[in-house]
Amino acid sequence: MGAEAIVAAAPATPPPAEAAAAAAEPDLPPGPSFVVDVPPPMHGATPPARLREQPPKLITLSNAVAAVTYLSSFPLLGYGVWLLATRDLNCEGLLLPADGPGSSSVINYRAGFGAALLVAFAASCFFAYGGAKVLHPGAAALACLLVVMLVLGVVFLGSFAMESRGVPFSPMWVRTRVAREDTWAEVRTCLHKSRVCRDMAFRTIELSPDKFKEEDLPPIESGCCKPPELCGMEYVNATYWNRPRDENPPPNGTYAGGGGGSYLTSYATTTTTTATGNSSANPKTFGDCLSYSNVETQLCYECQSCKEGFIKSVNAHWKKLGEFLISMSVILLTVHAVRFVVTMITRE
Repeated sequence: MGAEAIVAAAPATPPPAEAAAAAAEPDLPPGPSFVVDVPPPMHGATPPARLREQPPKLITLSNAVAAVTYLSSFPLLGYGVWLLATRDLNCEGLLLPADGPGSSSVINYRAGFGAALLVAFAASCFFAYGGAKVLHPGAAALACLLVVMLVLGVVFLGSFAMESRGVPFSPMWVRTRVAREDTWAEVRTCLHKSRVCRDMAFRTIELSPDKFKEEDLPPIESGCCKPPELCGMEYVNATYWNRPRDENPPPNGTYAGGGGGSYLTSYATTTTTTATGNSSANPKTFGDCLSYSNVETQLCYECQSCKEGFIKSVNAHWKKLGEFLISMSVILLTVHAVRFVVTMITRE
């Protein structure tokens, strides 16, 4: 056979798939354009959400409320950090019952209140930042927390107004605890270790006697670090005083010796009338003139004026704490309620 027969007998190469498809498809004229009607959603199906641009005024209001919420929460942070970072708040935690010697009750008291205020601050800021994502659960949890704060504040103020020895941190309860010798011994030691009087001495070291008398000292510094004014002692510095001379005896008391002198314990028979005719003086305070000493570890820690100053400081602190909790809870409840309403309107 010739070459032509061999070529004719060879199998033909199949055309490509695209070419075969194009060859099989007939040429059709272009048809008219048309729109496919999408059937309506079935009954019960959720229609697609429509994004609507919020009005600028509503966005501005939402941002302003969020900023006010942040700023209103910062006092909680400051007070909580102060409770955790500062010292024993003038040793008032020692009035709480403890399982044993030491300041375990103080630690629990300070850590509890400080941590609670930090949690309230974190919850308030979280709801202000991401409240739209967890609107209803977040609002409910925050409202419960703020209501607890409000109730605690009312309890503190209520206990302050109650004259009952059975209500913790009421004035009568504090006075009863201070009257116990073992409790006051711990408080006295704590006051000395806290360097209250030493700090006062360094703070007023450059003051003259007249300027020192004009100082508005806290109750503990005024009662525990210096003698009462009626003792008539001469000012040297804040924690060192010279006793009066023989020619100027203290009211209703006598003393022996020259120079500094030493008082005789004749206060048991004294009356409330002083040498100057002051009938309103407290005879218990006259004994403070005997109790005062220039020794740093003693000073006037055993004076009745020191106990009164300590009681006054504790009562004032708990009253301020109650007022703080009430005011902060009311402010945050109001601000977060406005924030909740604005967020609901924005979501709609």
